[in-house]
Amino acid sequence: SFAAPHVSATFALMKSVNPTLAPVDLADIAGRHGLSRRSLSGVTTYGARLQVDTATMAASFVDIAGVFEYDIVWMALEGLTRGCNPPANDRYCPDRPVTRGELAAFLHRALGVPLGPDAFSDDDGSVFEPHINALARAGLTRGCNPPHNDRFCPDRHVTRGELAAFLNRALP
Repeated sequence: SFAAPHVSATFALMKSVNPTLAPVDLADIAGRHGLSRRSLSGVTTYGARLQVDTATMAASFVDIAGVFEYDIVWMALEGLTRGCNPPANDRYCPDRPVTRGELAAFLHRALGVPLGPDAFSDDDGSVFEPHINALARAGLTRGCNPPHNDRFCPDRHVTRGELAAFLNRALP
């Protein structure tokens, strides 16, 4: 089938990330992502090794098994997330609240808005500063301390109200 080489390459990638995976483990993982065992019959776990950093990273998250696993892998493959524990980034932390800085990174990567000048006084040195400045330049954030709005509060959790404002501005 047309898909067999792609499935084989995906299995080779997963095997390169975790050499202890047996064929039954690979079929089980694929099954959790909507592939039936019957459709996997005859697929080999050997083949060309893919050099895709985001796919390797997505496959290396150790904490994503569960109801949101497919969605988290999608986010990683789309380049929207890189993990929650730099520099290792082998965790996604699916049960942890999202910070304003993390949301800025997700939105910036998703929307691809251009970088902007320094917009806030409290994000200097934050790994999220470029993302925050891009959102400010695009008019997607106004800060966290009205009416001055000279701070972004990158380490504070996002409230549902703030999320509504971010999405309203980002998705007209």
